[in-house]
Amino acid sequence: MSTVLAVIPARGGSKGVPGKNLAAVGGLPLVARAVRACAGSSLVTDVVVSTDDPAIA
Repeated sequence: MSTVLAVIPARGGSKGVPGKNLAAVGGLPLVARAVRACAGSSLVTDVVVSTDDPAIA
């Protein structure tokens, strides 16, 4: 079986929409939605979030 790595870049600072990765979308932070989507994929074997923000980590 192949290994498929999903990398989610989640910067803390955003010029357009500050704090967007922690903003709730449908009751769940945007970054959490991305993690869940990757983890729920039948093709993805590993998920990594790269961030510069302790609140996101």
